[in-house]
Amino acid sequence: MSSGMQLSTSTLAVEAVDTFLVDLPTVRPHLLSVATMRAQTLMIVRVLSSDGIAGIGEGTTIGGLSYGAESPEGMKLTIDRYIAPILKNSDPARVQETMAAIRKSVKGNNFAKCAVETALLDAWGKRVGLPVSELVGGRVRDSLPVAWTLASGKTEIDIAEAESMLERKRHKVFKLKIGLRSIEEDVAYVAAVKRALGGAASVRVDVNMAWNEV
Repeated sequence: MSSGMQLSTSTLAVEAVDTFLVDLPTVRPHLLSVATMRAQTLMIVRVLSSDGIAGIGEGTTIGGLSYGAESPEGMKLTIDRYIAPILKNSDPARVQETMAAIRKSVKGNNFAKCAVETALLDAWGKRVGLPVSELVGGRVRDSLPVAWTLASGKTEIDIAEAESMLERKRHKVFKLKIGLRSIEEDVAYVAAVKRALGGAASVRVDVNMAWNEV
């Protein structure tokens, strides 16, 4: 991030840092090798500055601590207890300097830091009337294909779901969650899905750390 992203004459202050958890139910149980998800918890952080502009950031991981070293609940605690005091002694328009101070005082917790940086950039973009993409170098494309995850645990249900997405022209890239069953069962499942979809879709897999290299 270049120093040109800062407001050189800024005298802004952070007036409030609010965090809250949002539990969103999934459209169906989401079977991973490490957990079964029935809801997705989002950690939302809102940074309000003295000019009345509020920036919003999000920190999200899946499956709680079974997936990685951070959870939404842990991110909230990290921001409330350790990062918020730093923000309240920083200039929110000086994003680079503020994040440097946070990194110096808080080790690890990268998802929590990312959420805070996103909130600061969101506010900075609102302040100068630009999308965040323009603040970080400018967008290079207008759209990206998004993969849809198939993880019901049932081959027939996953095939029907993928075919519905293809018919509605929503997705044509599908990620299959495997690793919960035996390798033979997983291979048969992936082959069945690919056979059903044929050349109309791209199919890839995610074993969520369930397999070793061999």
